[in-house]
Amino acid sequence: MSRGRSNPNGKSVPGRTGRRPGQSTTREEILVAARQSFAKKGYDGTSLRAVAAKAGVDPALVRRFYGSKEDLLVAALSSTFRRSELAEVVGGDLDTLGEESIGYMLSVWEKPANRDVLVGMIRSACTNARAARLLRDFFAGQILARIAGALDDDEAQLRASTVGSQIVGLAFYRYVLKVQPIASASPETLRAIYGPTIQRYLTGPLHPPRRRRTAISVRREHGSDGSVPLLRRSTRGRARDSHRRLSANARLTERLDAEPGRERFLGKRLSTHHTTL
Repeated sequence: MSRGRSNPNGKSVPGRTGRRPGQSTTREEILVAARQSFAKKGYDGTSLRAVAAKAGVDPALVRRFYGSKEDLLVAALSSTFRRSELAEVVGGDLDTLGEESIGYMLSVWEKPANRDVLVGMIRSACTNARAARLLRDFFAGQILARIAGALDDDEAQLRASTVGSQIVGLAFYRYVLKVQPIASASPETLRAIYGPTIQRYLTGPLHPPRRRRTAISVRREHGSDGSVPLLRRSTRGRARDSHRRLSANARLTERLDAEPGRERFLGKRLSTHHTTL
């Protein structure tokens, strides 16, 4: 509490409390300190007290501006992906949303301060269930919901989720694992590679085409003697049956070659078989 000052009558008057004159940057300084802490120490290693010490303020002031550590993390992520920029991306042409969205994400991640926060939170999400939930809720609510809202589709949520899997997967592969040559590829190259894939997730078919079945007609015909019903099948089915009969005929010929009187028997057997064909 600030000291009092004396009035002309000698009585003590409380000093001025509250903000100092001029524009305050305390809130921004706290956010910068929080982003640096999340980037370097992750979610587990960050505390409101440590953030306050780095910003040079009282911990109560951090709680006053941002509430809990979870709220502070959401604020740090929100400052990375600005709502106005996201709205501009998803509000453009739907036919180019794939390239625009991955291009925007890469432009954000290529800035070291933003990339460090992202990498720190992805690492935390791999080992901490609460950090994973916070990161998931942020992406679902702040990014994927906006993408789904731009789609006039019954499966907009599924489409947006597939886009999210591609975006987060690329971030993990490029910035956390640093697998080459993805890690050193230029943003322009990655945009050209991933843009069409994400566009297919947004506007292309999601489900495989149904396989066509061989048509079999229900019309029945009778044999020449009028006693044996035959099922008329498709051309493919008839060709398959004919091939089976010919194969059986060849096996029968091989077997009868070694038996006495095969010429007479074989001629009778083949005559009967060709009649059925």
